[in-house]
Amino acid sequence: MIDENDRAWMREAIALARTKGTSPQDTPIAAIIVLDGLELIEQHHVWKLNRVGVTHLGIPI
Repeated sequence: MIDENDRAWMREAIALARTKGTSPQDTPIAAIIVLDGLELIEQHHVWKLNRVGVTHLGIPI
């Protein structure tokens, strides 16, 4: 079930994505991974060419 904490984290992810702009060409995408109410990592869209293709949202694990 979605609660107010979930909504707050989604607002944070949207705000992070908007740091890249709002144009689709700027690819305003972001993610925040949360466990038990604690932020583990956040990242916005990163585009780079690598040896096996294109990396889009790189979150090291």
